[in-house]
Amino acid sequence: MADARKATVTLASSGSKIAWGAPVVSVVVVVGFLLAIMALVFGPAPADPGRATMLNVLIGSLATGWTAVISYWLGSFAGSAAKNDMLASAQAALANSTPTNAATADELNARELTKE
Repeated sequence: MADARKATVTLASSGSKIAWGAPVVSVVVVVGFLLAIMALVFGPAPADPGRATMLNVLIGSLATGWTAVISYWLGSFAGSAAKNDMLASAQAALANSTPTNAATADELNARELTKE
């Protein structure tokens, strides 16, 4: 998500109209979620059970979209960011390390040939 936010900032900085995509989708999802919740709370209960089920599915879908919007704009959990930082530093440390007892491919091939 962080890269998506950076991309939006870059597009906005360059004056691209594409930068409006994320804000527009976010507003539509949030407004739709709020309207659906208001309809559920203040509206009449649906008499048809199939209609009630459909409304529940709609609310669930909008809640999922709303969660994605919040994660996009506010970021995900701090623990996830800390985990990503830890993995990046571990990967960098592994890439910079040199094994002490590693054999080259030629040495391994020679060992295999002497076994035969």
